[in-house]
Amino acid sequence: MTARYAWRNRRADPAPPPPRVPTRVRAAQLRQAAAYWLLYVVALAAAVLHWRAGNEFLSAACAAMTILSAAAIAATHRRP
Repeated sequence: MTARYAWRNRRADPAPPPPRVPTRVRAAQLRQAAAYWLLYVVALAAAVLHWRAGNEFLSAACAAMTILSAAAIAATHRRP
């Protein structure tokens, strides 16, 4: 971050601190990121791979996790 110079005394004024994100908002952002990661990286690919390998039980479990993560994503995007 660059500092702005004051007209008097030629000293560097510190930049204002960034605004604090409320804890509730930050927790919702972390849940959403975890849900996206679970949905797109792990569960969907694992469900397909287990199905093709012939393991229907693990495929169903991964498909259930895909649905759970999609529900978590939808829950964070609900409007008040």
